[in-house]
Amino acid sequence: SASSGNLTIGPNGTVNLSRSDPYNQSSLTALTVTNHGTINYTGGELRVGNQVCSHDCDPNSIGLINNGSLNISATNANFGDKVVNNGTIKITDTNVSFNRGLENNGAYISDPSTNRFASLVIGTNGYLQGGVGDAFVVSGDFINGSTQAALWNTRGASLTLYGYQPLIFDYGDVTNQYDFAWGTLEINGNFTLSGTGDLYVDNLI
Repeated sequence: SASSGNLTIGPNGTVNLSRSDPYNQSSLTALTVTNHGTINYTGGELRVGNQVCSHDCDPNSIGLINNGSLNISATNANFGDKVVNNGTIKITDTNVSFNRGLENNGAYISDPSTNRFASLVIGTNGYLQGGVGDAFVVSGDFINGSTQAALWNTRGASLTLYGYQPLIFDYGDVTNQYDFAWGTLEINGNFTLSGTGDLYVDNLI
């Protein structure tokens, strides 16, 4: 395990977090992690950023910058501070929560998992992939600035948007019918819809 502080993982570095039983588990606690290598998280405890913040919280405080590969499988993961992904995040058979949001400038692949975001912002080079059984749940703004329609594939996945304050759902720049399409879209809250072209969904709840 590592105590709280700042950790940088080099391009050839690998961190493995696992749990064989309740009394034998790996743990990593850090204020910030910058990953240029590989993190394999299959159990144990990963605490990055402020897990609990009661007041005067900085919504832009970044806990994890992933420039490499972050693989999370068969566990539950919570990120207390904002996560920035410039590499690849692969979520397999997992419940993951980004409690201060995700800025995704790379690949985010869900297979199949439940993915919760306080906000979700997709950059020009970012994209999402998920199929049947994959749930994306966003409780804040969803802003899609991706130009990677050829790599984006969420036609079988579900997207749930909820929130009571005025929020934004920018679905992106749709050129072809199935660009940035979703299998199921559920909206519970006060969202302003924006984007270019027509968003395609199979089921609207």
